[in-house]
Amino acid sequence: MKVLTVAALIFIYVAAVFATCKKNCNNTTYNFKAGIIATPITDSIFLNDTLWFTIDESTQLKDTITNSFIDFKNAANLSFVFGIRLVISSQNFIPAAGAFNYIIKKGNLISSVDTSLFREFLVSEEGNRYKLQVGFLPKQAGIFRVLVENSSNVYLRDKSCYKANFAAKFTNADQHFYLGYNIGGDGVYYFKVK
Repeated sequence: MKVLTVAALIFIYVAAVFATCKKNCNNTTYNFKAGIIATPITDSIFLNDTLWFTIDESTQLKDTITNSFIDFKNAANLSFVFGIRLVISSQNFIPAAGAFNYIIKKGNLISSVDTSLFREFLVSEEGNRYKLQVGFLPKQAGIFRVLVENSSNVYLRDKSCYKANFAAKFTNADQHFYLGYNIGGDGVYYFKVK
C-alpha cells in the first residue's frame, strides 16, 4: 500500500511540474542594425535649435550573422535608450538628460531607470517600417555626448520565441568625435550647444 501511495504521489508531482512548464522556445535570435540619422549634420546648434534623431528601417531586416533577410514585423518592445551627458573633460561626463526638452514626432517616450541620464523611446511601426523621430531642444549650452544603446531581446507579439538584437549605428553624419576627446563608437554622437 505504501509503495502504491508513494508511486501515486510521484506521478502527481511529475504531472504538476509538467503542467506548469511554459512552452519550450527554440530561442531564435537575430542580429540587425538600426541606422540613426542626426540632423542638422553640423557639430553645433543654438539654444533655440532642435537636433533631430531619426530611425526609419524596414521590417524586412538583414541578419548580420547569416546575411539573410528576415521578416521581423510586429515587434512588441523595440526601443532605444539615449544616454545623454555633458562633456566636462576626457574623464568627466555629467548626466544631462534634463538639459533638453523632447519633441516626439514618431515613437513614444517610456519610463527610464535614471531620468537624469537616460531617455528611452519606443519605436513605432508604420507601413512595414520601424520609425522613431525625436527632437532634442536644448535648455543650456555646452558639449554633449549622446550614446544610443543597442536594443536587445526584442520579441514579436505573435512569436515570442523569436528575438532580435538591434545595434544602433549613426549612418549619415560625422559623429564629431573630436568634441569628445576622440572617444567614439557606432551609437555615439557629439554636438555643441551655443
